[in-house]
Amino acid sequence: MKRVLSITLACATASAFATVESHWDGGRNTPVHRLAMLDEFGDAISPGSPNALPVSTRQTCGQCHDYAAISSGWHFNMSGTNTVHGRRGEPWFLIDPVSGSQIPMSLRDWPGTYNPEQLGMTHWEFVYAFGRHMPGGDMADPGEALAEGGPRARWDVSGPIEINCFVCHSQSKTYDHSEWVRLIMRQNFRWAATGALGLGEILGMGSRVPDYWHAMRGLNRDDAVYAVPPHVVYDTRQFDTKNRTVLQVGAPGNENCLNCHSTSQAGMPHKDIDGDVHLRAGMSCADCHGNGENHAIARGYEGDNTGKMDKTRASASCVGCHMGTDLARAGRHGAPAPKHVGIPVSHFKDLSCTACHSGVTDEGMLAEVRTSRANRMGVYGRARWATPQPFILEPVFVRNEAGKIEPRRMSWPAFWGVRDGEGITPLAPEKINAACAGLLDVREQAGAILATFATDPNVPTPVLAVDRKLFVKNVDGVTVPAGETDKADGWYYQTTNGLVSVVPAFDPLADTDKMTSEQQTAFTANTKALANLLQTLDASTLALTNGYGAVVYGNHLFFRGGDNDAVISTNVADKADAPRVGWYKDGRFSPLVNDYVIRNAAALSGTDCTLTEEMVAGGLKRLAGAGEKESVYVAHGQVWSLAADGALVAKVDKAAEPVSWAFGHDVRPARMARGARPAKCADCHTVDSAFFFAKVASTGPLLTAKMLVKAQNEFMGLSGSYNKLFGTTFLMRPLFKVFLWTVFVLVLLVTVAFFAAAVPAVLAKTALPYGKPCEKQAVMIDKGAAVGLGLASAYLGLSGALGWFFHLMTGYLLIFHMVAGGLFAFCLVVLIALRGGRRIANAKRNLLWAVVLALGVLVIFTAVAPMMTWFGTDWQHTMLAAHRCVTFSFLAVAAWMCLTGGRKE
Repeated sequence: MKRVLSITLACATASAFATVESHWDGGRNTPVHRLAMLDEFGDAISPGSPNALPVSTRQTCGQCHDYAAISSGWHFNMSGTNTVHGRRGEPWFLIDPVSGSQIPMSLRDWPGTYNPEQLGMTHWEFVYAFGRHMPGGDMADPGEALAEGGPRARWDVSGPIEINCFVCHSQSKTYDHSEWVRLIMRQNFRWAATGALGLGEILGMGSRVPDYWHAMRGLNRDDAVYAVPPHVVYDTRQFDTKNRTVLQVGAPGNENCLNCHSTSQAGMPHKDIDGDVHLRAGMSCADCHGNGENHAIARGYEGDNTGKMDKTRASASCVGCHMGTDLARAGRHGAPAPKHVGIPVSHFKDLSCTACHSGVTDEGMLAEVRTSRANRMGVYGRARWATPQPFILEPVFVRNEAGKIEPRRMSWPAFWGVRDGEGITPLAPEKINAACAGLLDVREQAGAILATFATDPNVPTPVLAVDRKLFVKNVDGVTVPAGETDKADGWYYQTTNGLVSVVPAFDPLADTDKMTSEQQTAFTANTKALANLLQTLDASTLALTNGYGAVVYGNHLFFRGGDNDAVISTNVADKADAPRVGWYKDGRFSPLVNDYVIRNAAALSGTDCTLTEEMVAGGLKRLAGAGEKESVYVAHGQVWSLAADGALVAKVDKAAEPVSWAFGHDVRPARMARGARPAKCADCHTVDSAFFFAKVASTGPLLTAKMLVKAQNEFMGLSGSYNKLFGTTFLMRPLFKVFLWTVFVLVLLVTVAFFAAAVPAVLAKTALPYGKPCEKQAVMIDKGAAVGLGLASAYLGLSGALGWFFHLMTGYLLIFHMVAGGLFAFCLVVLIALRGGRRIANAKRNLLWAVVLALGVLVIFTAVAPMMTWFGTDWQHTMLAAHRCVTFSFLAVAAWMCLTGGRKE
């Protein structure tokens, strides 16, 4: 009976929890979330318990919210199991500076990206690499049935990463994204959300405990110092007597979004970053990028199909909010109506809104940018987290699948790989570093020597001099430039009095008996300095593989090889002209680092590159020797390989094509948009316009002069010669406007005069009366003007029809349309001057002539008026429609006159 009662009670409890769901009764306030925290087993957490487990969002938040529905949202569906992926976004980048790898990765089959399986990565390794900017869920929370095993899938140790609701919804100032990153990198997945939220302190590191450890095992009783398992010590002050705490949660704040979605121009000072105009106006990211409980967040681009399209989602795009659509009226959140004064309507068909209004670079010019997820920005602590890799450029203008030109961020892949029948398969950076040990880490090798010298607390800062340049070690242990010098190449200490060689002045043949007391003192000091130098080298980990630290004076080599590590000397075959410091092993002397290391480290210093062509060639030879005969290196849009003679060659290859993704932020104010005053049209339409002709040079970890360079127009799929010619026309456009306005005024006056029956009197002297002889020149002008008007009218009608019905009014068709328009206006004025004095007895013919004049006036006006900065978008559309109507009306009436008129007329 008890068993039946227990089962019944359990089922009732489970059913009760299953039916609990969030509800909204119309109130606009956010409820206070005072509740008990639950662990992953659904048990209430007792914060004072020494073995308390971390908070489980599945259990805690799932008491009211549908965790399963939320997990289908865009942020928590990285593996792409939802049916609609939407447009491509920013990929993950697997970077490794030493091997020069920046591999774009995605689980959504985006072009140019690779999935973990192609690099031999387990799901756990993928999550470990990128969990720092993942919100959890999906493959980061595989469940017991799907969890991988083995040393490369430490799910038992790290635990899963459940959906971290707090990363977006926490409104507490104590939520720490940097702590989240640190805990993920320590393999403390299960505890990361609790630690980042600040409910307690997370102690121990999963990365230090063995693979067989599990959270249920508790603490390690044999090691309370180093291999301490992860565990939480709750801050009991944040809990009441019922073990409840208040979660400060609500709609996602801007700072939360910016933890993962920040972008800045490389090197731009913080004070020069204005941010997005919407945020400056007091809006929040969630105002546009909202969602329901299924978390199908509106992405805000035209054609967003990643969620059910309703009125709110339709207004999330630029067009939907500012101009309105069939589903949504414009003006949400006080959005102003754009005027776009003087901008031809064709721009809105060919360009995305972001092409003119978005970007983070200074003046919207092409520059290198950094993003949070790719370059690990916004993580703070003693360690330096941000990296220059991957190298990303913005803006590169690309024509998208919908046919519009949009700004994108672009990056070229860089990796070592093996060519096979299907293409090039990337090799994991760890494999490359193991196979090419000693070849690729040149900056680290030089930095390690400087770090070794620096372990002696009694010496100044050590530096390396190469080719009259000084180099020091930075916090990452690599060499960086530190100025210039006139000293010879070598290792020095930077003192207040200048550079002093790390090798003390010591004469092994000196006769101490003949020295003065001052010389004796100096000799003793130098002897001690020599012993200290050798002791410093011997104490380093480098000595384990390189042997004894050694110094050579002439043909005498000194090292600490005697009893009690006493300094002893031996002879060397090659006499040194200057003292040298290095290693002594197996009876041979070698420098601290070889010339290859010094040469390449010096070449790379001062740049963000990590490989030279010499290093790539050496790496390919090493891989070939290890059996990878078809090994290549992909970088700068090219595939680098060894020719038959061993030379390094580069060829353009599809596998090396860049990846790009559209962006929408930061949105600039209207007055700072591309095409705004004072430059206006000249922002884009000049012979050297940066918009069309800026050179986009490939970037990457490889230092080379063989970069792949393409102009912006090539990415747009536009002709460079045409746009240069079109840009030239803008030099003459002011004169063209003056000409058209002059013609407009003249034709308008003639039309008014004609209707007033004053034309014959005014133009009788220039007219060509019927049946009277006239000069041949006047006849030729008359006929030429008539033919010119006919040809111009025919081309204008044809090109106008193609533009109207088939949207082909672009390219050279547009340029010749402008030329024909000028010819039309000129010939019309000439014919009016030559024939305007005629007034035919037939009233109907006079009326037709008057209609032609009136329509000609309207044709010219509707052509030139939109070129002025008078009309906004709506009026631009009106003027375009009017221009089409009056033009075809003019052609129809003119054709009717020609077909029904007499031979002489």
